[in-house]
Amino acid sequence: MENNISKLYVNKQFDQIVKDYSISNNTEINRLIAMSLWQLNNKIEALDILKKVAQSSQEKIDWFNCTLLSLDLEENKNAKMYLNEISDIELSETVKSYPTFDYSLKYISNKLKY
Repeated sequence: MENNISKLYVNKQFDQIVKDYSISNNTEINRLIAMSLWQLNNKIEALDILKKVAQSSQEKIDWFNCTLLSLDLEENKNAKMYLNEISDIELSETVKSYPTFDYSLKYISNKLKY
């Protein structure tokens, strides 16, 4: 019971942070908020913020996260759309620092073909 109460408190506090900062122009803050929402199972809200982040940053990693979250929501059609966005963007230095990124992209792309 205590665990549920603490989760409720954290969710309420987090909801207030989202209201205060999600309209921010700071991509890093919005990215962190979206990832935190995803971890708290507020997936639809997380995807909304991630889409805005991806549109403004135009970084592959943000579109990749949109793809993963769409798959998590079992929205394969949207996942394919976000995956297509990735192919139009040149790799940034941020993404180059993730050695498994290309492998992950290929794996997900193959999974979505079936």
